[in-house]
Amino acid sequence: MAANRTSSKGRGGKNGAQNKFLHHVTFVTNSWRKSPRGEVDDSILRFVHDWLGCCCLYLADVLNTVFSCHIPIPRQPEYTAVVTRDVQLLVVNILYQNIPGVRFGIAPGGSAGAQLWAGLGGQQPVPNGPWCGVELLQTCVFWPPGQVARLDAFERYVAWAWLEMLESGHVAPASSPLAGVHV
Repeated sequence: MAANRTSSKGRGGKNGAQNKFLHHVTFVTNSWRKSPRGEVDDSILRFVHDWLGCCCLYLADVLNTVFSCHIPIPRQPEYTAVVTRDVQLLVVNILYQNIPGVRFGIAPGGSAGAQLWAGLGGQQPVPNGPWCGVELLQTCVFWPPGQVARLDAFERYVAWAWLEMLESGHVAPASSPLAGVHV
């Protein structure tokens, strides 16, 4: 696989990134995939990192509270995201022309996201490693055909950007998540 051998300027350029993966799960279809970090170009992650930064996610560290913001998705004017952060957990609700249809949550793994996993519809045990769990809302039937599928890569981009923000200290992780993550 060429992606595993690329430089720091290409795909998955961080040292050891080719060995990293996250569990990408769509609960309603029971689609479960190990998504390697090497699939995502570093330039895309920098772009998504900046986009998440625009959401003022850092403010949750200062306030020690759940923080949420409403922000357009770049280059996709028909989509909007409502991003909610609770310590190490991130929940993104996607709206297409103001109609909610997809919600996904991201956690670094372990027990930190157990309540979020269940809230998104996870019936299986929570994965040991990092994960991105996707819930298709009933209202997604009002979206034009093919619009839900367009978000698959975006979910992974946001997940990897968030996990790397936590890992690098750009978002200070806490020892335990706040109680009552609402999805």
